[in-house]
Amino acid sequence: PPRHERLRLTAQRPASPTVSVSSRGARRALSRHPWIYRGDVVDVPADLPNGVFVRVIDNRNRALGRAAWSAGSQIALRFVRWEDEDPDDAFWAARLDAAIARRERAGMTGPARRLVFGEADEWPGLVVDQYADCLAVQTSTPAAERLAGSWTGLLVERLGPRAIVARNDLKVRRLEGLDP
Repeated sequence: PPRHERLRLTAQRPASPTVSVSSRGARRALSRHPWIYRGDVVDVPADLPNGVFVRVIDNRNRALGRAAWSAGSQIALRFVRWEDEDPDDAFWAARLDAAIARRERAGMTGPARRLVFGEADEWPGLVVDQYADCLAVQTSTPAAERLAGSWTGLLVERLGPRAIVARNDLKVRRLEGLDP
């Protein structure tokens, strides 16, 4: 679209909710630690839905990145990116491509392999295992659960599996307020 239409579309997009963290939480974020604990969260919008992505700021209103909000966990924020931009479909597609490429560079090309390993691949709460032409997917955080449909579509697009099995019988899901 023409530039003025792109600007209008961007302007109509709702702003991401903002969560502020303590100076200790900010130091953790600036050192690229993937989590912020509940005790370091200073201000949260009252009606913030569980599992949404939020803009994280410090006490000087400086952006620290984007994180997934978990209302019930002691790990309240899980960073997905350090830039001050929302994760979109292209962002997640690039994340998946990077995870698969890492496995291939490491020689993990066999019929059974872990394709996505949560925070290790900067996908908090998501684990994807491949067994030949089938995938087993685990979501263990509210944000991973909210995006399961989108990520499943991306996995189908990239890998064309015969089947995808949701393995969501993990005990940790209860700690996050999720049903098995």
